[in-house]
Amino acid sequence: MLGLDMIPPAVLRRVGSQPGSVQLWVEDAMTEGERTRRGLRPPDSRVWRGQQATMLAFDALIANSDRNTSNSLIDADWNLWLIDHSRTFQIPRGKTSFAQVNQISASFREALRALDHDSVRSRLGDYLEPPQLRSLFDRHKELIAHIESLIEARGREAVVIE
Repeated sequence: MLGLDMIPPAVLRRVGSQPGSVQLWVEDAMTEGERTRRGLRPPDSRVWRGQQATMLAFDALIANSDRNTSNSLIDADWNLWLIDHSRTFQIPRGKTSFAQVNQISASFREALRALDHDSVRSRLGDYLEPPQLRSLFDRHKELIAHIESLIEARGREAVVIE
């Protein structure tokens, strides 16, 4: 729905007698932790910054409380893959912090702005409880406002990565 090509596709399946999911395995990938330990730098820092910014904004949107250097992968072409979303769509006990969201890719900004709540409800309503959906919609509105306030304060060129 957001046009992200950063999450390996997954499908619902029965695993034995239990409902579950099967997700595409990312071949020849290293974790962000491994990249850091090895001191590897991306070949295109602008593209890498855009991917990192998208990850941070997406994690803020879905309330991912468990993004760490073991659950993001980098493939041989330096594409960032986001895995392990088991601690997402939580209902925060306080105001959501968007402190890590300092930039955003132009394409993800447009996808966020175009996100239709009825479509989200239709596609995710079987998987998320109504309070989770309300919380997601609140974060969506707040995230857009946060990004727009950054643009107003710092200028579009400093915030939006083309």
